[in-house]
Amino acid sequence: MAAPTPYICVRPQCALCRFTACTMSSNDALVDIARVFRGTFVHSNENAPVEVLEDRILGIDTEGREVGKLSQAWGFRISDVKHLGAHRFFMPGLVDTHIHASQYSYTGTALDMPLLQWLNTYTFPVEAKYKDLDFSQDVYTKVVKRTLKNGTTTACYFATIYTDSTLLLGEIA
Repeated sequence: MAAPTPYICVRPQCALCRFTACTMSSNDALVDIARVFRGTFVHSNENAPVEVLEDRILGIDTEGREVGKLSQAWGFRISDVKHLGAHRFFMPGLVDTHIHASQYSYTGTALDMPLLQWLNTYTFPVEAKYKDLDFSQDVYTKVVKRTLKNGTTTACYFATIYTDSTLLLGEIA
């Protein structure tokens, strides 16, 4: 595989990194690169429902933000570049706008029950357990880890009526 030009980032249109909606400025050259990835990137934009960008480089700064123009001035070595294997690609994180975090412990149960029966059998008794912060910590940690593992990076979680437990979910997420 030929070495990619170090000035190409995943974004194809701005003057600095060639991405249409890029917010980079010439001051961004002062940013420290934390990670560098090379491979195929898939995303969508206003011109294409799916755009595949092959053999591109993406830099992530120490704050987790995407950065453009990559070069030795950014302080990374070729050995630092994480190469994606064949048939692998990066894509933007998924967004879930409705996750009942407190229902995670019994996900997929009793799908043949009518809603009110399901709520009385599972939801209301289990939600009463969220008064216990240890129980809350256990379940909420699991649901957030699973959500991230499945590619969802932005989520709107619904909790319970218990304030301390709900605040704990916010800290975990």
